[in-house]
Amino acid sequence: MKKLLISFVVIFLSLNVSATIPQSGISNLRELDSNEIIELISSNKLSGVVSNGPREGPIVQTFFKNGKYETIFDDKIYTGVWKVKNKKYCSKNNSATNFSCASWYLGNRDSGRFAFIISEGKIIHQYHKVVSVDQASQENKSAVKVEENKEIEDRKKTPKEYVLSFLKEMDEKGVDLRLNDTKIYRKLDDHDLYKRWMYRTVYTDVQVSFTFPSNTKKDNTPYCWIEIDYGDGSEKTIERKRRWSEPYVSHEYKKSGVFNLTIRGDGSCKVNNNSLRVYVMDLDKAILLARQDKAEAKRIADEKKAEAKRSAEIKKVQKKIDLFLKELKNQDVDSFKIEVDKLISGVENNKNSDLKVLRSFEGKLSNLYSRIRMLSLKDYPGFKDLKPGLPYEGVLEICPLEKTNIYGQKDDESNQSDWVRCYDINNIKFKASYFGDLLTWLSLDMGPIVELGGYLSIFGESDSNIFIKMQDTFDKKYTLDYGYSERDRQLFNESEKTGLYRVYSKGQVVLEISRKEKNYSNDLWLYIHYLGPTRAEQFLNANRPIRASNDDF
Repeated sequence: MKKLLISFVVIFLSLNVSATIPQSGISNLRELDSNEIIELISSNKLSGVVSNGPREGPIVQTFFKNGKYETIFDDKIYTGVWKVKNKKYCSKNNSATNFSCASWYLGNRDSGRFAFIISEGKIIHQYHKVVSVDQASQENKSAVKVEENKEIEDRKKTPKEYVLSFLKEMDEKGVDLRLNDTKIYRKLDDHDLYKRWMYRTVYTDVQVSFTFPSNTKKDNTPYCWIEIDYGDGSEKTIERKRRWSEPYVSHEYKKSGVFNLTIRGDGSCKVNNNSLRVYVMDLDKAILLARQDKAEAKRIADEKKAEAKRSAEIKKVQKKIDLFLKELKNQDVDSFKIEVDKLISGVENNKNSDLKVLRSFEGKLSNLYSRIRMLSLKDYPGFKDLKPGLPYEGVLEICPLEKTNIYGQKDDESNQSDWVRCYDINNIKFKASYFGDLLTWLSLDMGPIVELGGYLSIFGESDSNIFIKMQDTFDKKYTLDYGYSERDRQLFNESEKTGLYRVYSKGQVVLEISRKEKNYSNDLWLYIHYLGPTRAEQFLNANRPIRASNDDF
């Protein structure tokens, strides 16, 4: 019998409750004797369903060893005494005079093991779970402790946190909430506030409806009764609902706080007994909270944005520091050796990632590298100290040739600058092209050459226009690679060529004549270009004139 009961209990734990007990579909049904009944129920708590006349629904019975029992049905507690005699179980509640007796049975249904009480040939009780009184007491204590802990945790929560936990509990219980929230929409819209959790919160003076899942008996009864306690001190409400409708309640809370809403079913509609802790928030305070929440969200977003910007800037500065270190280590720095070694040592031993510290190192490295580069470029062609090969930071110390996009806006990802003035010179404009952070092409806009309607004449030695002056200067200072021919000049005048070049020093210095549209006419314009060695070689090969020799004919 012991082995049978243990198997019986384990099977019970997985079965569902049905409000109506089917009278068929049971196999291996057998009646228990007196000893088996006592062993099954004494000092145990049994859970199941009852279907006996007006009483129908979940039931829990506890049978104490001293012969007393406690029954919980329809949220009410009934007590009495019990005994077993001649294979019959007999019980009498405290208000009754006589005992009523019935038989206990065990049987199989739907692959599960059940215990049944049968009276006058009808199953009136069906039990699917049995635990000892001690175990049930421990479970009750645990449940109370869980509830107490929940209340303690609730008191620690902010209003928003409690509302969110309330919504989660509603979802778990399958409860739907609807608000007559015209007032909420109006107030929130006035303040341009929107928070989803606020729209699903119960507020003071706002009509709210809760819809609970039901377990409705399918008979022909058109109505049923549900009893609601809203938990806020108002009188209990009994509402009549159609059998097919979802049980719902509607109420307007007048004060804020935490209330236990309970709903119970009776009659033909059997509603799963439900309780819900409802958080009611003062509407005006809720709006203030939402406004503060919005401001806090903006503050957090701004902090994250600033931190992301700072992190990106640190990476950018660190990348430049690494580049400067690499370049300095590759430079011939005899006259700067002590200064270079000291600075490199300071950078490599630095453990501080503060942006100000890193920028300080970046500035020192940039300054030292620019000085070394300027010394190494002293014999390179260029305008004063502005020469191809200088690092970007070194260029900016001389002239504001910042990298810009096509709209003239600063853009560190660009590879060229806009036209700007340098050295306080008003009649020359400068433009830079970069490869990475190195100046590789410097252009000077020298202005118009002569007013000849866009046609280039043959210049004489006595001519004093700017092109002749620059040509004379460069012919003396640099080695000529090639210049334009008379045929090139004629093709240029016929618009067959877009520019004429005079190239020096292996392509590192270029005089360019081109047309520039101005006031609906084409003026001849002079540009000077200084190129780094690599760009110079590319330019030289791309623009070197190919002329036919006498042998070609």
